[in-house]
Amino acid sequence: MLIAFGVSLRAGPLPGYGNLGETITVSVLKVLVQPLLAFALARFVFGLDPATTLAVTVMAGLPTAQNVFIFAMRGEESVQLARDAIFITSFASIPAVTGLAALVHLI
Repeated sequence: MLIAFGVSLRAGPLPGYGNLGETITVSVLKVLVQPLLAFALARFVFGLDPATTLAVTVMAGLPTAQNVFIFAMRGEESVQLARDAIFITSFASIPAVTGLAALVHLI
């Protein structure tokens, strides 16, 4: 899976040269909205303890999985969007998860 992803980065257009608005929307939803929603549900709806809330929040903030790219390739639909989302969320999730962990610690 990683080889196919790497080849697509090398052979295809550079990330961000596709539909930039769609890519940014998907990436923001994955890196910020999904973990914040997971945090709110874990903490305020389910009343989980801080350690479990941290685990839920961090797991929700991880980058988009490689299997999304494989499914897009097999379905021949939105391959570049899947590739770009994986690329962007891989870098954006580092500061996002750090910030989310600090948020969980404060609340």
